Amino acid sequence: GAEPTARFDRSASPPRVLVLAASNRLARMLKAALGPSVVTVGVSDINSCKEAVHTLIPNIFLVDLTDGVGAKHQAIKSGLEVLPPRTIVLIWDQGTHEGELLANMLMGTGRPVAWVDRREGVDPLLDHIRASQG
Repeated sequence: GAEPTARFDRSASPPRVLVLAASNRLARMLKAALGPSVVTVGVSDINSCKEAVHTLIPNIFLVDLTDGVGAKHQAIKSGLEVLPPRTIVLIWDQGTHEGELLANMLMGTGRPVAWVDRREGVDPLLDHIRASQG
């Protein structure tokens, strides 16, 4: 997978992860793997992000391209505008061209972005989330 291009800010509080995916599968898996202190909220469409952002105030925004996200790249990029400025963006993908295109587009927003390859297992994704903690 690609290395992060920006140094991720660390937060003293437990990770708050907003997951954009067709199902809650990844959000549930993260909760099980990282424990009860991690707050995960799943949304199935980019338009639901705005409401979730106000209640969650995420420090990580995770786009699950392996789970049928129907949003177009431009819509995802526009959706980032509602996130706090230091929110880390993670793209969970299987090394596809789509994932690379989205990662490159989002890196242009000035936010910290990492493209995480699902084929390497879940540990690299968990590492990125844990690294956001102080």
